[in-house]
Amino acid sequence: MHQNIINFRIKIVMDNFDKIGEIIAQLSTEAPEDLSQRIFLAIEKRESRMAKIKIAIFGFISSVSFVLIYFAGTSAVANFYSSGTPQTFSLIFSDFQSVVANFGDYFISIGESFPIVPFVYALLSLVIFAVFTGLSLNNIQKFKELKTNLNYDYKHN
Repeated sequence: MHQNIINFRIKIVMDNFDKIGEIIAQLSTEAPEDLSQRIFLAIEKRESRMAKIKIAIFGFISSVSFVLIYFAGTSAVANFYSSGTPQTFSLIFSDFQSVVANFGDYFISIGESFPIVPFVYALLSLVIFAVFTGLSLNNIQKFKELKTNLNYDYKHN
């Protein structure tokens, strides 16, 4: 029964559609001429404000991640050289025959000595910086477009 109630309500509204339109027409007053223009202007002002807020937030996050790139990169390079990984790589040039003879053990030792975590932090900081910088630039472009539209509307109103 409850499934038919929705159909019943729709049928009542459709049957009385003309009456509802007449009632609304009688109750409504004449809208000002520039109402739609004022509504669009208010929407553009709100979008402009939101673009400013997004620029501030995304800019802050990208600047913090830029600083983190420096610290994480410095840490990754320092850990890379202190772990002995470059010395393990140099074995390829100094004693290639022993590397070929112990191929599996050689690559396992590279994997064990390579400092993965600092490099992951550096790459993660780089990705966050790229994403939030892109978002900031998109919002800056949007803000400029809205600003020119708002300046045009203010001049012509």
